[in-house]
Amino acid sequence: MGIEFIRSRGGKPYAKRWADGLDRTKSPQLIGMELAGESRTITAVLTPGGAPKTGVTVLVQATGAGDLLIYDGLKAVARIAAPPAGVTANVTQHHGMIQAVVERVGGLGQTVELRLK
Repeated sequence: MGIEFIRSRGGKPYAKRWADGLDRTKSPQLIGMELAGESRTITAVLTPGGAPKTGVTVLVQATGAGDLLIYDGLKAVARIAAPPAGVTANVTQHHGMIQAVVERVGGLGQTVELRLK
């Protein structure tokens, strides 16, 4: 059953079928995947009554205490108590505010995952 079955069902000899495949494996576009720019995902704790929807663009704003508040419109929906230094630097670089997209809203842990733009 192995190679004889493949040769009898394929129509072309097995070696010829893979001749072009060998050239494709040597090309840099083998998988055809384009890597996008780096994005950072952070987790925030929802405030009472805060429930943003998945896919919504929110605003991440730095506070004077070093925390980050997440706003959906004019309503604060989440807070990051101790953000990583890279995220804080990114927000500070953009004058204290940056946009993010809600990736996932957790039901049990009352958390939300945000992807910074």
